Amino acid sequence: MDELLVQNAGESAPTLAPNAERRLVRRVAARWARLSEEHGFPAPKDLDKTEFGADWDQCFILDLNRSAHFPFFTHLGDAVRDYCGVMLSGGDDWRCTLLTKATERAGDVAKTSAPVPVEDVLTRFDGRRLAFRVILLPLCADPDGPVTHVLGAVSGRLFEQQDFAEAS
Repeated sequence: MDELLVQNAGESAPTLAPNAERRLVRRVAARWARLSEEHGFPAPKDLDKTEFGADWDQCFILDLNRSAHFPFFTHLGDAVRDYCGVMLSGGDDWRCTLLTKATERAGDVAKTSAPVPVEDVLTRFDGRRLAFRVILLPLCADPDGPVTHVLGAVSGRLFEQQDFAEAS
């Protein structure tokens, strides 16, 4: 059940990778949960990018104290940077990007001191549909203090026309 199809260089067909979690958001949330069990919500400095491996490129850390009118990132993974330029169709408002969508519920994490998952099907500027997943996880700079940062993990998959027809 927890197997993932992988294809190694030079192989003609994918093989099964045993016990690999398919969803990025679940893998990142599981790492965060392990850190949280040890001593409450982790601090941003407690996150070791090597422990996250390739998933770190799909993550961001948002500093809530420095995000007054615009998100202030202390980490923005390479893959997440790509979301900065992907505009969503939204009537007359063309300012909304995938990164905007990924961070818009960060305040809920601070209010509830709990993880906030986000799943949506969005329409890009070019009319293509995108299955979009985000997990927002609380971080605390001070173990006894309030939520000060949010760890986010973002993934998306463009629908092919036949996929979207089946999903509708």
